[in-house]
Amino acid sequence: MKKLIVGSLIVFTFLALASAARAEDIGDKAWAKKQVKFAKTQRALLLKHTHALGMVNPFLVPSVGQYTKESVRDWDSLGQAARNRGLYWRDVRIPKLHKMIMHPKGHGAKRWRPLLRYVGFPEYAVNQGINIINRESRGSASVCNSIGAAGLWQFIPLWYHGHSDYKIPAFNPYNPLQCTQVAYKVWKKQHRSFLPAWALTAY
Repeated sequence: MKKLIVGSLIVFTFLALASAARAEDIGDKAWAKKQVKFAKTQRALLLKHTHALGMVNPFLVPSVGQYTKESVRDWDSLGQAARNRGLYWRDVRIPKLHKMIMHPKGHGAKRWRPLLRYVGFPEYAVNQGINIINRESRGSASVCNSIGAAGLWQFIPLWYHGHSDYKIPAFNPYNPLQCTQVAYKVWKKQHRSFLPAWALTAY
């Protein structure tokens, strides 16, 4: 009887420990997957910036990593590595690249090429957009003419005070990012064309 009781206690203890180990493993696995997802999100943003700047082949940007085993040690190691890489991209690399896109050095319209790529223009439209910016503002984000047309794209007040037909809310025409995002929205609304909005300077 005692042997039976002792044996039952051993089995019960083993099952309890195994259950606890599985619970711990599942928790670590969930945490690790969360860190991998975070790192992949940051990697996608990093690639968006490097593509805009034409700096690097996407395959040269390190991957997040793949997991193969379900041990607590492996999940911890994977999660921490993914987290460290994601934090480095988010806090160090991406801000530097973002500054290069939003505040390019030099003068003229061509320096805004990365910004057009960044907001989503395909390369053929980037070339057209640069030509428009050159004709409209010579690449100066602070220019304003006598009728109130302002910024890189020389939006008139009818646009930057809010354009209901295009569902565009009010925006700052002197902010390069805001006005280029609006230009991209207008371009898409016009069936991926700069006409008729920039009929005088598009071609």
